[in-house]
Amino acid sequence: MNLGEQILSDLVAALKDLYPNIEVENTKNKLSTVLSEYYIQRVELS
Repeated sequence: MNLGEQILSDLVAALKDLYPNIEVENTKNKLSTVLSEYYIQRVELS
């Protein structure tokens, strides 16, 4: 799984915890569209 897929998965899981009745696939698709416009780099926090 690449970084984009990982953050997408993490965000969808967090939203699912907050809003159990969300449509997971629809939410994932919308977030994927938004995130595709960004370059994401992971930073290690101490």
